[in-house]
Amino acid sequence: MKILSIGDIHGSTQWKDIINLKLDQDLTIFVGDYVDHWTYSNDQICNNLIDLIEFKKHNLNKVILLLGNHDLQYLFSFESFGCSGYRPEMYFGLHKIFNDNKDLFQVAYQYKNYLWTHAGISDGWRKIFHSEITADNLNEEFNTSGIYSCIYDVGKRRGGPNIIGGIFWADFRETYCQYVEGLHQIVGHTKIDKIENNGDENGSIRFIDVLENKNLDIRDKYHLLKIE
Repeated sequence: MKILSIGDIHGSTQWKDIINLKLDQDLTIFVGDYVDHWTYSNDQICNNLIDLIEFKKHNLNKVILLLGNHDLQYLFSFESFGCSGYRPEMYFGLHKIFNDNKDLFQVAYQYKNYLWTHAGISDGWRKIFHSEITADNLNEEFNTSGIYSCIYDVGKRRGGPNIIGGIFWADFRETYCQYVEGLHQIVGHTKIDKIENNGDENGSIRFIDVLENKNLDIRDKYHLLKIE
């Protein structure tokens, strides 16, 4: 199984350049945060999201779209999930796009002992949430608990009231050394200079939010994983 992972887009069209490299992947996973940017126009952000959704529709079984914290504030409301970069003038349009296509999005994907979420799972949060973390129970929690689910927890390191962050808000400092044993995680959410991995064969976490780093070649802006 060859899996291509692409970090936070935030309106950037560079994901198309990566797809055009023809990497012969079996599956492409986007880790969320498709909207909000400090300089891109409203039209670019909106049209890019529509293009990504169309890409998913034409490749239903080969593309995974995960949700990020920036997407939640339009899927639901800014009052419930407000974060930086919010554009109130885009709320109604993006709210409709996300909700009209909500069945195309999910919060986690797992293949064997590899797990993709937007911000990652720290061992501390795992102990609060559930002893056995799987993509199935994360997606079920999201779909059944609504906005009251603990997966939305914002920890103190991100300015929130909770002890530690959930899968949309976990901070790099919470997950880097407290990754979950037995899982190999691939996450975005925290901008870094280059793709970085911490851990070993018993457990690890890989951070891939590098799409906006102008100093990187396009071939250094994605993660291609081969799993036997």
